[in-house]
Parts: sequence; structure tokens; C-alpha cells
Amino acid sequence: MEIQEATLTMRKSSFEVELKEKRKLVEEELDAKRRAWGLRELAIKQQEDYIMERERDLNFESRDYVEREKELEEKFFSVAEKEKRLLAVEEEVELKRKLLQKEKEDITRIKLDLQKSLDLLEENRRNVNDIEEKVEAMKNETNELVDLELRLKQEIDMISAQKW
Repeated sequence: MEIQEATLTMRKSSFEVELKEKRKLVEEELDAKRRAWGLRELAIKQQEDYIMERERDLNFESRDYVEREKELEEKFFSVAEKEKRLLAVEEEVELKRKLLQKEKEDITRIKLDLQKSLDLLEENRRNVNDIEEKVEAMKNETNELVDLELRLKQEIDMISAQKW
């Protein structure tokens, strides 16, 4: 009986140590991912700021192009030349807007990926909590079994003593 109790106690201790190690690893991973997410979020924010600044610059450039076109119109009176320059400016602005739109879509995709990672980490944390609750229940059951075993042993000893 004592060997079984010792074995059970060793298993219980081993399981608790393993659970603590796993919990620590999950918490470290969660912290690392949170830090990485924070850094990614900061990088995304900086990219967004850069994109907004570039949009403003492009708007200014676009206005500059329009003003230049008016000046060229006044100087050259050539409709063909005016159309060429206007089309070139419009194509460049449209190309830059498309690039900015693609960057915005990339940022949105990255944000979604980060949110999925956070959701997965939260699910892992809940799983660890569930395991801890099960371990606690197993501890209670083990304690009850030990108590029952002691009572049974006492009753057997009492019956043996009564027979003598």
C-alpha cells in the first residue's frame, strides 16, 4: 500500500512539474507573440503613416502637375502636347494610387493574420486552464481514494483484532 501511495505521489508530482513547465512555455510563447504582435502593429502603424504621407505628397504632386499643364497650355497652345502630358501625369498618379491601395490591402491582411494568432493563443490559454482544472479534480479524487483506503485498512485491522 505504501509503495502504491509513493508511486501515486511520484506520478502526481511528476505530472504537476510537467504541467508547470508546459504552462510556463505557453505563457512565454504567449508573451513572445504579444510582443511580436505589438512590434508588427507598430510597424503597420508606421507603414500606414508613411502611406498617408505619400498620399499627401502625391496629391501635392498631382496639383503641381495640373498647374504645370496649365502653364504649358498657355505657352504652347498645342492640344496634342497638352494631352500627352496630362495622360502621363494621370497614369503616374493612378499607378501610385494602385500601389498605395495594394499596400493598404497587405496591411489589412497582416492585421487579420495577427488577430488569428492572438485568437489561437487565447484558445491555448483556455486549454491550459481546462487542464489545470482537470488536474485539480484528479488531486481531489486521489485524496478521496487515499482516505477510503485508510478507512478500509482500519476496518480490516479492527476485524482482524476482533477475531483474535
